[in-house]
Amino acid sequence: MPWKFNPFTEELDYYDPVNATTVDAAGAVMESDFEATTFLYATSDDTPQPKTPAEVMAILSGQAGAAFSWNSQSLTAVGSIVVDDGGTIGQADGPLITFDDINNYLEIIRCKVGILTPDPIANLDIYGASSSLMFKTEDADGYGVYSFQNQLNWDYGIDANSVGYINYRGYAYGATQFRDLAICDGKQGVIAFFDGSTGNVGIGTIIFGTTMAKGMQIALATDPTGNVVDTFAYFGKDIAAGNTGPAWRTENGTVIQLDQSLKTTDAPTFNKIKITAIGGTAIQLTNKTGANTVAGKVVEASTTTDDAFQINDADGNHPIGIVLDAGIADGSEAWIVVNGIADVAIVSGEAATRGWWVFTSDAGYCTMLEDPTGGGAAELDQHMREVGHCIETVAANGVILARCVIHFN
Repeated sequence: MPWKFNPFTEELDYYDPVNATTVDAAGAVMESDFEATTFLYATSDDTPQPKTPAEVMAILSGQAGAAFSWNSQSLTAVGSIVVDDGGTIGQADGPLITFDDINNYLEIIRCKVGILTPDPIANLDIYGASSSLMFKTEDADGYGVYSFQNQLNWDYGIDANSVGYINYRGYAYGATQFRDLAICDGKQGVIAFFDGSTGNVGIGTIIFGTTMAKGMQIALATDPTGNVVDTFAYFGKDIAAGNTGPAWRTENGTVIQLDQSLKTTDAPTFNKIKITAIGGTAIQLTNKTGANTVAGKVVEASTTTDDAFQINDADGNHPIGIVLDAGIADGSEAWIVVNGIADVAIVSGEAATRGWWVFTSDAGYCTMLEDPTGGGAAELDQHMREVGHCIETVAANGVILARCVIHFN
């Protein structure tokens, strides 16, 4: 039956179009029952009732309370869809999206999330063309990490040198727990292992004793000191500051050091062998010459002290090496070049000629001949005084240093 508004009673009454009469019905709806967004709804017995939008949505969906289903219909949002704090979209058993305004997060649970893929195989699966697939995290200053194909890159938004860190922070983004790092081969095998608690590094099955503390002190001229438990250890020193170069310590404690320095006074006491800057093999012996060392002088084994040297006597036939550095005090350890290339002191007033034969002369000094003679005992004695062969030409000018390939008979 139609309805008609009664202006006298301010009610909505039944209207009988056959008899053209208005009947004041028991189910009349008062105008005061309506607000700006109220709907008029006829119940199953045709009784009119005011309904709020939420109540109308619940009636249309067949759901109870405020729940509403679109019944497989599409929803086109003209403006914004606002979800209250704690509100959810989805199903309790998943997928379920929860909105948390207080803690400012969006939680997606009980499902896998695929971006550009309908079949995610992980909790988050991002798929795309190889030329466009990129995952990036970055702060306002450009610091962050981004991955592109099979690359992991640092600080995408910084047009300058920067540093990338692995395992810089540990538990709860803090520094209370160490973190180890393993680099593997893709077949469940470890190639390199970094022990976070000790700083030790392992490659394959060898565990190196180099610690991060020593590694970070290269610029401070760290020396390979400490006990021999740190086997196969590598240490570095600041070559630019005039120190000796890298050193390795073997498992029995022997140190092998490479000298890449131009400084001549650096003679650390913990090394016993090294390669000099010009290609000589040097060992450390105690200076027992009775004076400071003079670079280039020829020495022989000390007759009074173990592991020591003295100046080779005049025309001496038992030279063992050439002094590398000047100014090392008597009683201190000094480098003696025993093989390879050395700068040899030539007697005052003589020149050096490349290709000539070098042998001992005045005490501590050498002379040279174009060709050594042979024959009798005197020539044999001269041969026993051999120091090596000259490889550069130097004009006479007092005592000179001539570069020679040294060897002894």
